[in-house]
Amino acid sequence: MRITLQSVGPGPAPAAASFSVALDPQVVSDIRITATRLNHKAHDAGVRLRSQTLTSSLFETRCRTKMKLKPGDQLDLDLEVRTRKLTGDLPTIKHPSVGLIDMGNHVAQRLSWWIPWQIRWRLLATASVISVLCVVIAFSGFMSKKPINSNEIGCDPIARCTDWRPLYWLEAGVISFACCMALTVVTFVVEKITQIRCRTSA
Repeated sequence: MRITLQSVGPGPAPAAASFSVALDPQVVSDIRITATRLNHKAHDAGVRLRSQTLTSSLFETRCRTKMKLKPGDQLDLDLEVRTRKLTGDLPTIKHPSVGLIDMGNHVAQRLSWWIPWQIRWRLLATASVISVLCVVIAFSGFMSKKPINSNEIGCDPIARCTDWRPLYWLEAGVISFACCMALTVVTFVVEKITQIRCRTSA
């Protein structure tokens, strides 16, 4: 019997991999792990038995490893199952089932998903909106600016009486928007490369 645990990411698992195996006690008398492999290579996963439940209808074994799987990691566990000698037909039978247990609290799970993806893109989106607002403020300044009277005292040359603040807003908006677009392209490319590497390593 083999169990395969594969991390799909995008972030590392918040806790060490733990699993349970539920079998029919009428058929199975014992179960133990004989070998473990990480990414198809022999590896000591530090599997420990946490608890067992044995009733007339359920034989469940709960195990914990020391492995916090990273995106793309695949952990294979080979199990040896000892069966009982049946003396007749069984009135009922429980089908084998495997489940994950105790993979971390909900906060850690949410952070592992939000930090690598949501925060990056939300920060870029916020910076882009601020850049556009800077441009809007600049154009509103240009539109509302009154024409300069060259005959006014102290306005010779005219450049001394010109309000340059809209131009500064425009410059800040254009430069920051260009930086946001460049960071967006770089972030998109890096995430695609990371996804391809994860799929290849899996």
